[in-house]
Amino acid sequence: MAEFIRSTIIDAHTMATEVFTEDLPINPISHLVLTIEGTNEEATEVTIAQILAFINLITVRHTGIQVINLQSEDLALLNLYLFGSGGIALAPDATDTQHMAYSLIIPFGRKLWDPEECFPATRKGEFQITLDTVVPDTTFVNAVLSLSAIQLPEATPARHLVSTLFSITDPGAAGEQDIDLPIGNDILAVLIRLAAFPGAAEFLFGLKKSIIY
Repeated sequence: MAEFIRSTIIDAHTMATEVFTEDLPINPISHLVLTIEGTNEEATEVTIAQILAFINLITVRHTGIQVINLQSEDLALLNLYLFGSGGIALAPDATDTQHMAYSLIIPFGRKLWDPEECFPATRKGEFQITLDTVVPDTTFVNAVLSLSAIQLPEATPARHLVSTLFSITDPGAAGEQDIDLPIGNDILAVLIRLAAFPGAAEFLFGLKKSIIY
């Protein structure tokens, strides 16, 4: 494994309803680690779905061009596809004031720590992340957000991962819908996430089948 540096970009930033941008390091980056920490309120264990809802959108740009543009639920799905886990939860427990932490990987390659596949070196101020967040609800208090970067200073990558979000204009409409896929790059995967799931005594899904030609 190549030499690496783990650096802190955001350290225990109090969660709020805001959109803010931070510069990322200039060295090649394997991945970012995004962590939300807080405590349970009134012996109610916060769920992963609730934690994901605290982050509306994660956007990474290089010279203004989007490299990653995902909602937190989509990032969790990407983590599940690439690494076999939709994020990592620490100490989940239904105890009042119990500390809870949940982390997601923001990847720039299909494998972590890969000097052949990561984001290449940049110049100061060119590579940035923007986080759109909301105040956690009453089941999760004193919440803070942290972000760290795993840098590979000796890496000379040949490629990197790009993850973009496509929204259907009218997701409730019946019938077939065609969505144009990106061109010019190899496609690793197409991940499809339903916005709603069946309720009690229901068996109605918003997506019956997907076909990619």
